[in-house]
Amino acid sequence: MTTDPFMNDADQKIAAFADGELDGEQNLEMLNRMAKDPSLAQRVTEHQKLRVAVGKAMGDPSIKTPDSLRDQI
Repeated sequence: MTTDPFMNDADQKIAAFADGELDGEQNLEMLNRMAKDPSLAQRVTEHQKLRVAVGKAMGDPSIKTPDSLRDQI
């Protein structure tokens, strides 16, 4: 059984892809993997939705966010 080196840091690559932080080659690799693996594509979609929701919450003055949490996000 061979291991896929991509899967060793899949969570980091998903986050980087969703945040637009991958270079062109890595971006293309992720797109190819997502085309072959619907569950990977779903994970990316969920990360993107979470990113948008956190962004809205962070910008909403009615939601009190502790400074320590803001610093971590």
